[in-house]
Amino acid sequence: MADKTRDPTIETERLILTPFSHEHTEFICAIRANPKVFFWRTPDTRSQAIEWFEARLADPVNLGYIVSLKDDPSNILGSVGAVRPPEIGYAYLPSAWGKGIATEALRGWIDTYWKRFPEGHPSLGEKERGMLTADTGPEEGNQSPSVLKKNGFVHAGQVPVEEEGETVMLDRWRLDRPIDVVTEIFWMEVVEPATVGVDELEEAFVVLLRLELFGETIELLLGVAGVLTCVVAGTKMLLVASVAGSVKPAAE
Repeated sequence: MADKTRDPTIETERLILTPFSHEHTEFICAIRANPKVFFWRTPDTRSQAIEWFEARLADPVNLGYIVSLKDDPSNILGSVGAVRPPEIGYAYLPSAWGKGIATEALRGWIDTYWKRFPEGHPSLGEKERGMLTADTGPEEGNQSPSVLKKNGFVHAGQVPVEEEGETVMLDRWRLDRPIDVVTEIFWMEVVEPATVGVDELEEAFVVLLRLELFGETIELLLGVAGVLTCVVAGTKMLLVASVAGSVKPAAE
């Protein structure tokens, strides 16, 4: 079996993510046999699920995790990770659906992945190291695209996949490696007070930013109405919005 001692436990606001181990076998068998979870294909038999999980445990590149609530870690909700990097995947029991758990767990996993492998997983080729991917089906009611988009993935076309003797077209999603940017705000003036939310960015700030990017200093004056830019800083994004108006340096 692969040595999983180097895989860190991941904690988010509500969740704890634990690397795959033999103690999770019963849960894996149960979730892979659930027709509501594996709705796009025939669910696994117990022997098929065990065979799949044993192969993952023996694979040194497996980065699969079990997801539980912090306040009830024995109650497993689902799984997330990359059993074949750079492709990620996740599956959750119906009781965990619609609560933001899949989104939160994936965000925590992605953040840990890039911190642990800033240049991408060493098992990958140069091109694949700079990305993570995910494939989803087009079935009505499939919430996977929403989870991916909330974590920064963009649609990258379709790919044919052989499933039970038939060719199925799946949607391919891609997340590029974050650029390491150090952002410093030199001055900023609030033109009109506003609440800035992720979904409804309205008038808020006019700013001058200095970006240290690949050793080069870049200054950006952001002063056009609407959403202006999204600057990647590690795995977090600085969302900037503005209204047209005069700008004065902030008082020192």
